[in-house]
Amino acid sequence: MQKTNLNTQLPQQIGLPISKVIILIPNDYKAGGLQRSALHIRHVLVENGYEVLVRSVKLFACGHASEYPCIAAISPDSSSKLKFWLQFVIHFRRMLKDHTDCIFIALGLGPTVFLAALSFGIRIAGSVGSERIYPPMEKVALIMRLARRFFYRRLDFVVVQSQLSIDWFCDILRLPSSKVVLIPNVVLGFTRSYTEAPARASASKDSLRKTLVCVGRLTDQKGFDFALETFNLILQRHPDAHLLIVGEGPLNTVLRKTTNRLGLAKNVSFLLPVKNLAEIWCVADVFFLPSRYEGFPNVLAEAMAFGLPSVAFDCPTGPSDLIKHGENGFLCKVGDVKGASDLILGLFCNQMSANQVGNRAKEVSTIFSENIVGSKWLSLLWRTSQTCKWK
Repeated sequence: MQKTNLNTQLPQQIGLPISKVIILIPNDYKAGGLQRSALHIRHVLVENGYEVLVRSVKLFACGHASEYPCIAAISPDSSSKLKFWLQFVIHFRRMLKDHTDCIFIALGLGPTVFLAALSFGIRIAGSVGSERIYPPMEKVALIMRLARRFFYRRLDFVVVQSQLSIDWFCDILRLPSSKVVLIPNVVLGFTRSYTEAPARASASKDSLRKTLVCVGRLTDQKGFDFALETFNLILQRHPDAHLLIVGEGPLNTVLRKTTNRLGLAKNVSFLLPVKNLAEIWCVADVFFLPSRYEGFPNVLAEAMAFGLPSVAFDCPTGPSDLIKHGENGFLCKVGDVKGASDLILGLFCNQMSANQVGNRAKEVSTIFSENIVGSKWLSLLWRTSQTCKWK
């Protein structure tokens, strides 16, 4: 990551008592947008004088913890769910008691609920929760819904990623508007050094065979079933097209069976997540986001920052915050596979238009730069410090 140069005074310089932060995440899944966001936030804070640790509910064998010593599990894993959660509660509260001088930032519904509920009776320096998805779109267990309703008021702030989410938290949970803060994700630009490695892939790309790319967890939320239906329509008019699906998840087998059932196997490839997404962007002609719902779709932002012309379902929330329809990308209604196929084919068949849209798309890395988004997090921590419970 590039060094962040923010005109922000360090906590010690402005007389704040708090310079330690612990970021809580659900797991350290390597390809996850939430996990990458946690590392971006940590980078900004460390560059501005904070001591930052990342604590995960669970660790993955190939997750970020293998590369970053700052990431560790909150409690030991266990084959017994009951034993795991009992241990988790004990270790979570012990962590809070051992770090009462820290501001805790929880990313995601689970960590936010845990922070709000399990900090009861412990006077920590500050607590910031953050939900990454528009709440009405997620299926949430009753106990989590109740905990959200009864305990979120104990948090100093709740960070969300869209105005719709602000309205929901204020109207449904009756949180004061002063407690709900809009902070989007960081979108990094692509430097020359970052794109040199996959240059060979770009050079060997077949300019006649157009490639559509979808990236994300293979779950119902991400809508890859829609992607296959859309691509089926594309093949009827562009029989040499190729669909590349990059990701892993519980619907892997189902999606492969659907691919075979539709007779698409010769034109569809499945690929596991890669560390350097530029390897994928370099062989792509168009990026497609077929999600049913999102929070802030990192992968769409990253494709646009690279300069890929993109088509997305206008789902709640995120795509419309990034795409200005017809200017730097295209939007269509969720599930409108005919509309999506027409837009993608239009980009396949008009390279000049695709290049213009892709060039304008790069601007998202300026609008959502680490400097701009990072300054919002630094400002929020300063506000949290002012409400410190033990000053």
